[in-house]
Amino acid sequence: MSVCAGLSLLLSGASCFGAVGARPVAAGDEPALDGVVDSAMDVVRRHDDTGRQAATANDSGLSYSGRRYAEAAMTLYNYRQALAVPMPPATDTPSWRARTDVDWQAHIKGFGPWSFTVSDRFNLQRGESDYWSTDSLSRNDLRELYATYSQGTSLMDVGRINVRSGVAAGYNPTDYFRPRSVVERVSQDPAVLRENRLGTIALRVQQVYALGAWSATLAPRLATTPAVDLRGQTGWQPQFGRTNNSTRLKLDANYAIAPNFAPEISTLIEKDRNLFGLNLTRALGDRVTGMLEWSGGWQRNLLARAYAAGVAEGRFPAGVRPLLPYDNALRFRQDLASGVSLAVSGNLDVSVEYDFHQGAMSSGDWNRWVAAGAKAQHSANAAAQLGQLQYLREFALDEQEPMSRQNLFWRAEWRNSPASNVTLVYLGILNLHDRSSLQQLTARWDYSKKWSFSVILNRYLGGADTEYGSYQTDMSLLANAICYF
Repeated sequence: MSVCAGLSLLLSGASCFGAVGARPVAAGDEPALDGVVDSAMDVVRRHDDTGRQAATANDSGLSYSGRRYAEAAMTLYNYRQALAVPMPPATDTPSWRARTDVDWQAHIKGFGPWSFTVSDRFNLQRGESDYWSTDSLSRNDLRELYATYSQGTSLMDVGRINVRSGVAAGYNPTDYFRPRSVVERVSQDPAVLRENRLGTIALRVQQVYALGAWSATLAPRLATTPAVDLRGQTGWQPQFGRTNNSTRLKLDANYAIAPNFAPEISTLIEKDRNLFGLNLTRALGDRVTGMLEWSGGWQRNLLARAYAAGVAEGRFPAGVRPLLPYDNALRFRQDLASGVSLAVSGNLDVSVEYDFHQGAMSSGDWNRWVAAGAKAQHSANAAAQLGQLQYLREFALDEQEPMSRQNLFWRAEWRNSPASNVTLVYLGILNLHDRSSLQQLTARWDYSKKWSFSVILNRYLGGADTEYGSYQTDMSLLANAICYF
């Protein structure tokens, strides 16, 4: 299916709100609807869920819900002295970085069937070796700004929308609008990254029925930008090139084939990438939920896309000799995330997940990466060759894709313990081939409704020739304070 054909489908569906298929109903009218409106349909709930947010209304019928806060944070870094693949010469290695943010999220109703959503963050940051300049060290991230037209159980959104998908806790293969959307990686927690990212300029239509729902999202190509941005863009640019550098059409549908069991299917149509997805969740007992998320389709592998992006943005010369051989063919490749979530007690939740990314680097690719790094150190063109090797890692981070094919993810959240209003989150990603890992411990203290304090410790563990043991950063520690107003 071409994007043009998909556009015709999208527009024809939008013109038939409430007139196609089964009778539209509101979520909650039927017991079978429990769990139907998830993943791509979560906006239906979110538009009406303001219980955790402050809300105000006036005589004209306007209502406002949202939150505002200011944050001050400091991050300390510790670096490895010997690397299997060193960073290019003159790479900045600050021992600290400070950041101040002002964050605003709002949902405004009272214009008949129309409502408006905005989410924005302005931040100032400075590292140890940065020259102070508000132009170079400030950035405004307009994450969301869109209008919603709602008629019964029909919705149409237009503007900058955060399109999130997937039921898995760690890696989401069906989250097709994920690439390049995270600008500031303040945490490795996937739950945090899903919220702290740029939305996509798109038109989205949705319809909920008694036993199912569908949605269609069309995002146009607006600009191009480097696929890898090591420092983050600065200033007030909307950064459309990060989120709208290709035309994409995403279709989703789910149907309740049994109580509390509503499989969701998805498809993405994009140049050089046509994907199909499946999301399943099922209660396996009173406290255990099983999750399965799968995506497959014709696409190039991670190395091929990284080298193509490097040439397109001028990081590599057009005739560059790749230091790692790769398959540049469009092939059917699959991704899988499967796991369980366990409610151990009323305040302790644990998730464990197996992740498979067929297009990622194999164990042989990693061996060649390390060998190329050792050889590049003694090359007359060391800076360019080491930069090429490190670019591959930065590309995977920017795409939010696993760099290795098989990983184990876990996450445990312990609320109100060891003390009241204290939450501990421990998560990790284990490379199942070389046994290296990324581990993160977060402690958050909600001192009051106005103040919150957090500490985040990251460790990259493994031998020098492993995925996480070859990171330049050995450990980082972030401390922050948030004031809500």
